[in-house]
Amino acid sequence: MLISISEALTRLNQVYPHLDVESVPLALALGRTLAESITAPIDLPPFSRAAMDGYAVLSQDTLSAPLDLAVSGQVAAGQIMDGMPPHTAVRIFTGACLPSPADSVIEQEAAAKSSQAGHVHLARPVAKGRNVMPKGHQYHRGDTVFLAGERLQASHLGTLAGLGVPSVRVYRKLRVAIVQTGNELRSSEAALDPGMIYEVQAVWLPHLISEWGGTVTEVLRVGDELGAICQALENLAEVDLIITTGGISVGDFDFVGQALQEVADPLFFRVAMHPGRAVAAARRGDQLILSLSGNPSAAFASWTALASPWWAAAQQGRLLDQRGRYPLLQAYPKSTRETRLLRVLWTPQGLDANLSHSVDVLSDPWNSGYALIPQGSSALGQGTILTYWQPAGLGGTAPRWQGTASHVFAFDPPAEFREARDR
Repeated sequence: MLISISEALTRLNQVYPHLDVESVPLALALGRTLAESITAPIDLPPFSRAAMDGYAVLSQDTLSAPLDLAVSGQVAAGQIMDGMPPHTAVRIFTGACLPSPADSVIEQEAAAKSSQAGHVHLARPVAKGRNVMPKGHQYHRGDTVFLAGERLQASHLGTLAGLGVPSVRVYRKLRVAIVQTGNELRSSEAALDPGMIYEVQAVWLPHLISEWGGTVTEVLRVGDELGAICQALENLAEVDLIITTGGISVGDFDFVGQALQEVADPLFFRVAMHPGRAVAAARRGDQLILSLSGNPSAAFASWTALASPWWAAAQQGRLLDQRGRYPLLQAYPKSTRETRLLRVLWTPQGLDANLSHSVDVLSDPWNSGYALIPQGSSALGQGTILTYWQPAGLGGTAPRWQGTASHVFAFDPPAEFREARDR
């Protein structure tokens, strides 16, 4: 019996590997996931600083403008000035520390030369705080900067560097093994015999895992034989996730489902989604075995809807996504038995479904995502409003997840992922 995508996610939520924690320098932290929340060790900025070139003044000294103020000094970034004489101005440059008691900066374009030597002319009063980044404007010491479970992007590392954080505590990388089945598959180096096709899964999946921050320990290729599949699975006890491809349908040579029953505890077999219905999962202790279709597009749909939220949650993260309601630009002529994940291109006018929907084609054009068609839908006319779903990692976006500081499964599936009885 098929289960909903939502139910499949709930069952996947039962299995999480234990990930040790390690400390790495910021230079090696890109794409890693924080194992501990980070609080600001200092105020940022650590002092009130000029936001642009100009003149530092005490705003109340300018209330009677227009007026001339004597220029009592100059301060550049990296320098400090011990106090500013009353009723004067200080030439200051972007990033420099404001001399006390100055509380604002008049940009140099708004200041004029005075007829008095060594003075600056101000045509109007200056508001308090103008062109000043006050101390602690971004973070005060002790503020939470990032939660445990946050995947670190380049911008995160820049923030941490600005706070003087030299290293971070992160989870070790998820270890993944890939088992590709299929007697008909050949590597791209080999000539194709009649009836054979080139392998795809064993090529793109390792790159996908690397992109998501994991480590592929090995890629095994086995034929469509129950014993060989069981042996391969039994020999992979030290990884966190095993991904099998192919052999998961109901044909006479599809043995992966039976192998899961023999070597692990099944979680589900087939899910009410299209593409990607041919998918199964099982557990062996804290290890997850996820069996994907041999068809690249179907396997990618299953990865996107099922594996990617699990991957983030395994590291205490919540997968980020974009959702919205938009019209279809073309009619969709097919009825929908299961929840359909229709690949579309987002445009300001609506959702363009004029893409290849062959299960043999693996494509990821920029701005692409899924239009979600609820199960039981009949053919859809042009202009039908559907949910557009683009999880992080799809459509040219980078994999991203936020910290939740908890292993609670924080991903909230779209309503279309729940069958009527689940709602």
